[in-house]
Amino acid sequence: MRKRQPIEYVLFELGVSNLGESEKRIADLLSLAGLITDSNKLSVLETALVNNQPITKALLESGLVSDNSLVKALNLQQHVRAGTVSLTQAGEFLKKSQYEGKDLEKLLSEVQAKGDKVNQLEQSLGLLLKSGLLSKEDVSAAEQIAQAEGKHLGEVLLSQNKVTLPSLEAVWQTQRMVDDRVISFDYACSALSRLTDQSKELQLANQEILPPSEIDPSKPSASKAWVNKLVGKLFNK
Repeated sequence: MRKRQPIEYVLFELGVSNLGESEKRIADLLSLAGLITDSNKLSVLETALVNNQPITKALLESGLVSDNSLVKALNLQQHVRAGTVSLTQAGEFLKKSQYEGKDLEKLLSEVQAKGDKVNQLEQSLGLLLKSGLLSKEDVSAAEQIAQAEGKHLGEVLLSQNKVTLPSLEAVWQTQRMVDDRVISFDYACSALSRLTDQSKELQLANQEILPPSEIDPSKPSASKAWVNKLVGKLFNK
């Protein structure tokens, strides 16, 4: 009332400091899967904060979710934290498991069989396309090859070096921030696009001074620098 702000703004601010990131993810995951509504999520978050209790306990006491659903959500949360799946993908898996009777472990094993990088690329296609890191023509050509050779789309694109590992790591971190609603999709695309243009200009300038081996974009140091630069761009640092 003092700040004249909607209650969800205040809950978000309190949640950042009082609830850990993993607990907030559970509520988001259940909401994405359609197991609870946004208003349910805010209500449970408020209850957890007021009673100083874990959000998982508040969820069970509310009767909104079953023990089985919560166990599945906690399982998926571990994969989200490990970077195996995005929050959006985890929500889709939970929905399929709950409403379509799909085997959750089978869905996760299919993702793991692809490999982290292939899955991350496929889950970030929207960002890659809109930011200009990939073209529609690149994706269409890769889809034809993938279908003809029985491969995954991400596997083909990586083998063709259409997306470098440093840029994929940066895009994946950005995708996770979009999923967590830290930044909007459009803002993320704009930042990635600007950063990509700057990186191309910097690489061209460096090629006049450094031998190619010293600016190899596949090196871990290049990857880390790219991610750090992206985070600075996203938050205007």
